[in-house]
Order: sequence, then structure tokens, then C-alpha cells
Amino acid sequence: MKHLHLALLPLLLFAFFVCATISGCRDASRPADLPTLYPCILTFQQEGKPLVGAVISLEPAGKSSKWAVTSITDESGVARVVTHGKYPGAPEGDYAIVIYKEENEQEKTNRTTVDDLGNEVEVGGMISTYSCVEKDYTDPATSPLKITITKGKNEQNFECGKAVRVLLRKVAP
Repeated sequence: MKHLHLALLPLLLFAFFVCATISGCRDASRPADLPTLYPCILTFQQEGKPLVGAVISLEPAGKSSKWAVTSITDESGVARVVTHGKYPGAPEGDYAIVIYKEENEQEKTNRTTVDDLGNEVEVGGMISTYSCVEKDYTDPATSPLKITITKGKNEQNFECGKAVRVLLRKVAP
């Protein structure tokens, strides 16, 4: 009986292989209605320099989608696009590219006080948040950056306008 099980093992492995090939080897954790995704690597520069640490969002043109298509640029300004936060690539279609890059700056104050433990601590000041991209790039309706994702590998370079520093908000820490 033991030898019969061993003899069936290659047959079972073959059946599994055929079944997996026919079904496309779908990941069980992948949503069933997630569309086919295609590799998408985008490079962003601002005034000829890599745009580092920017959040990139691909917004479908003329329709809504339940799938968020996003990335963050690395030290070279390269964004490897993912869908729904973890699936590499983007669905086929036309998109407007939206860019968000913000920087925080804490304003120092000369005022100090002593806390309950006798430590001297700085108090007061404000945290200012600045946008580092021109306003047009932050809205899908006005963004001049467009891309069409097609079957196969999608790679494109973009220039993102002037480097700016526009105050968005100021808050007390």
C-alpha cells in the first residue's frame, strides 16, 4: 500500500502543475477582481534633478476606479508603481499623474523652561509644512503629466516643473 502512494505522487504533482497552469497560478491573497497589471517604472526630475521622496498617484482619466495606483520616488527619482498598495504594476488605461511632496520645518524659539524633572526644554515654535511641487501637479484635472499604461513594460521620464516651496499650513507642535 505504501508503494502505491509513492507511485501516485508523480501523477498528483503533474495534475497540480496542469491545474495551476490553466488557472494562471493566481495568488489566493490577490483580490479576484483585480485587473491584469503591467510593470510601470516612472522617473521624475525637477529642474533636471531627481525628485526624491515624492508620492506619485496615477488617476484614471474620465472614470473612477476602486484600485489605488501609487508609488514613492527613490533617491534617483524612480517610482515603481504598485496597485492597491502591494501588487506590482498598473492596470491598462489612460491616467493623469499627480505628485505630492511636502517638507516640514520646525521653527526654533529661544524660549526655554524647566520641566518637572529639572530638565531644560525648549517651548513654543511652530511646524510649517511646505509643498515642493507646483500646484498644477497636485490635481488630476490640471496635471500636465499623462501616461497610457499598455500591455508589456511601461517606462517613462517626466520633468515636474520648477522647485517651489509654498506654505501649506503652520501648526503648534
